[in-house]
Amino acid sequence: MLARLHGDGFRAVTIVDPGIKSDEHYPIYRSGRAQGVYVRTAAGGELHAKVWPGVCAFPDFTAPAARAWFGRLYEAPLALGVDGFWNDMNEPGVFAPDDFDRPEIGLGPQKTFPLEARHAGDGNPGTHAQYHNVYGMQMARASFEGLRSLRPDRRPLVLTRAGFAGVQRYAAMWTGDNSPTWTHLALTIPMLTNLSVSGVPFVGADVGGFMGSPGAELHTRWLQAAALTPYFRTHSNDVSAPREPWAFGAAHERINRATIELRYRLLPYLYTLFADNEQSGVPPLRPLWFAYPGDVRASLVDDQYLAGGDLLVAPVVHEGQTRRDVYFPKGDAWIDWWDGTRHAGGTVAQVAAPLDRLPLFVRAGAVVPVAPVVQHTGELKTVPLTLAVAAGASGNGHVFQDAGDGYGYREGVSRTITATQDGHGVHLDIPANGGWQRVGALDVIGLDTAPAAGRIDGKPAPGVRFDAATHRLHIPLADEHVRRVEF
Repeated sequence: MLARLHGDGFRAVTIVDPGIKSDEHYPIYRSGRAQGVYVRTAAGGELHAKVWPGVCAFPDFTAPAARAWFGRLYEAPLALGVDGFWNDMNEPGVFAPDDFDRPEIGLGPQKTFPLEARHAGDGNPGTHAQYHNVYGMQMARASFEGLRSLRPDRRPLVLTRAGFAGVQRYAAMWTGDNSPTWTHLALTIPMLTNLSVSGVPFVGADVGGFMGSPGAELHTRWLQAAALTPYFRTHSNDVSAPREPWAFGAAHERINRATIELRYRLLPYLYTLFADNEQSGVPPLRPLWFAYPGDVRASLVDDQYLAGGDLLVAPVVHEGQTRRDVYFPKGDAWIDWWDGTRHAGGTVAQVAAPLDRLPLFVRAGAVVPVAPVVQHTGELKTVPLTLAVAAGASGNGHVFQDAGDGYGYREGVSRTITATQDGHGVHLDIPANGGWQRVGALDVIGLDTAPAAGRIDGKPAPGVRFDAATHRLHIPLADEHVRRVEF
């Protein structure tokens, strides 16, 4: 099955919880017991608590031996074709005594390990009260390090529900079990931006809410709000109503498809933001105040966010709203992605936000890479890239390209395209192609009228088109041997 999915471009991610079923017939449990890797009670016995498999023992991820043992267990699912792993219930979460018939194990109402349980602490033994917050991060570490050891030429994909300072080295993170309410939709923006500026860049929230069933409007707006967040997925419990993009009728399916396609079109931009993050630590997702610390008004906005430094996202987070106020940070002009309307920095505008539109703006002077829609990311190299140039200011942008997996980029197996505009045109620095996704066109956004002519390296540019409705000028590039495009 996994081989067939791979053939269609799918990847499979499975859940792995810390609870190891305490069962004498279960080889993994017996292996862990033999190696002494489980969390101990205050009295020195093996800690047991009930989770999904029943009564479980739990690896002590604060011990190097336990992390190494657990990491090796990933060999079997990797051999089956599993691509990534999702660490859940690793706060750690367990069922409270009232949830089952073993009150003698002494768990408190906190639904986690007894606070007096013992941990190895990487050579500094201590209680669970001391190590509770770090337990989930160390599970993600065990997963990442095990996968990296088993397949050193691949980048491990680990998702975690719990973490601690440093978890960004090992895993992406989502915000846990939320509810299908407009309040929880609105809360995702400050939650994710705060995680981002706290050093955890690969973050997202369950689209539509985990515990329950969203209405059609809420689900559509949540997809829009999340489309440019670093981690983007729909997720729900097993008693929720269906919420596939097509589950709410043809009209919502059309809108939801366009939202997902917007993310696919901007994947080269998002990928470049992650490459930048590895070098600088600057997160892909940012609150307005992060980029505009001198703008007091920007620090008060919690229902908008920046995707990188060049895209301003202002989702609708209130039911029935078809217009919303948008604040544009001081110091830059901003151009509506859809219709080319220009807004001055430091101003507020009420913008149209019909159900089929995510209010999205590009910073004047920016250059943003955009790709055609593809069925899956493996096809990206086969289609040409467009550079969206936001006119009206000097500025620059770049595109990072590599294999999409592995660590060859650390040995220089990659390229970075840079583009600098000066108000009259764009200077391009495009290294030799080497099989990377090529640049096929420029889209100049925010022009009031069509220019008299476009020029490529001083010569008339063929095939230039101007769309008056969107204020966009399209300039095809026959090849990448271009240094200067004027408009």
